[in-house]
Amino acid sequence: TLQKINESKEKSLKLIEEEKIELEDEIQLLQCGTNVTPRIEVGTVKSLRDELEDCPINDILYTVFQCKICDTNFPSKANLKHHMKDVHRKEASLKLKEMQKTVANQTQKLVATINDLIKQEISKMKEPCNC
Repeated sequence: TLQKINESKEKSLKLIEEEKIELEDEIQLLQCGTNVTPRIEVGTVKSLRDELEDCPINDILYTVFQCKICDTNFPSKANLKHHMKDVHRKEASLKLKEMQKTVANQTQKLVATINDLIKQEISKMKEPCNC
């Protein structure tokens, strides 16, 4: 049970860390929106390219969310979560089913072996004693 508690704590910490990263990204995006003020001098117009260069949004736009299992990159956290659910959880589910089948087969073999041993012992007990 201690291991389960630790695993639960690790999952919670991982979720908190992911939420923290999301919040930091949102804060940075909001700061970008408030920091970009037009610096237009009389008679000049600042180009969109210049405005974008002044804004750290490019760093946010190129944030990559990487799968820790297969190292595949995704443009958003939602895409990464979708990938985890559709790919890795299905893989884990298939592995679990394979393991369950293996355990079931081994259990059947064990039961059959035990039954054979019991039959042998019973047949030995039915034989007359050679005393």
